[in-house]
Amino acid sequence: MSLREPLARGDWRSSTISVEARRAFRTVWNYLVVEDDLTQLPDSSMDAIFCFGSRHFRVPQTASTLLQLNVAPLALITGGPSRSGERPESDLFADAIVASGVERSRLVVEREALHTGENVTLGMAALLEHCEATSIVGVAWPLAARRVVATFALHHPEIRVYSAPALRMTGWRWCPTPKRVGLMLGEFDRLTTYRNLGWVRSDAPSATVQEAAEVLRGEHLRLTHLPELVGRAGRFDASGFDDAFFDVEAPWAAVEAK
Repeated sequence: MSLREPLARGDWRSSTISVEARRAFRTVWNYLVVEDDLTQLPDSSMDAIFCFGSRHFRVPQTASTLLQLNVAPLALITGGPSRSGERPESDLFADAIVASGVERSRLVVEREALHTGENVTLGMAALLEHCEATSIVGVAWPLAARRVVATFALHHPEIRVYSAPALRMTGWRWCPTPKRVGLMLGEFDRLTTYRNLGWVRSDAPSATVQEAAEVLRGEHLRLTHLPELVGRAGRFDASGFDDAFFDVEAPWAAVEAK
C-alpha cells in the first residue's frame, strides 16, 4: 500500500456535512486541538520535545521540524507496541525522525507505554535520566492535544507544557468528513470519561462546546445511514471514509524496508 496524500480542503466528501455540523466541528476542534504559539515561548529553548506515539504520520514529522528549528535540544519519543509482536511505536517514530536528518543522539526512546498516562509517567522517568525538564513541547495526534495537556496537569503539574499538535501547518484545521466527525466524537467522549475517572485534570467543556458535540452526534447518526440511502444511485464511495490524516501508511515503512 502506498502512502496516500492528505485530501485537499475542497474534497467533495465535505459536501455531505451540513452547514450547522461544520460550525459545530469547528467549535469542538478549537476545544480539543490545543495549539500554542511557539513563536511566543518565554524561553529561548524548551527542555525537550515530548512526542506521543500514534498512527499519525505527521507526529514524527512535526517533532523533527521542531528539533531542526532548535526549539529543544532533544526529544522524548514514547510509545509501546500497539499489537503483540509489533515494534514499539517509539522505535518507528525514532527511525522516521532520524531518516529526516536528525541525529539519533538527540532522541530518548521510551518503549513500554500503552496509554497516555503511561506515556507521561514513563516518558518523564526516561527523560529524567538525561535532563531535569521543567518545560516541554507536546506533539501528538491533533484531536488528542487537550488530553495530552490534561494528563500532564494530573501527573506533572510542575511542568510547563506547550502544545504543538501534528498539523500540516500552524493554525490548520481539518476539513470535516464523516469519519473525522466520528473520530472527533470518540476523542471528546474519551476525554469526558477520563476526567470523570480522575485520569486527567481538565475543566469540563463550556455549554457551547457541549451543544456543538450534540449537533455532531445528530450529524453522525444521519451520516451512518447515508451509504445505504445514496449508494444504489452510484453517488457514494465507501472507500471515501478512509481518513487521509489518520488511517494511513506511515513514511517509516520505507525506512524499515531498507
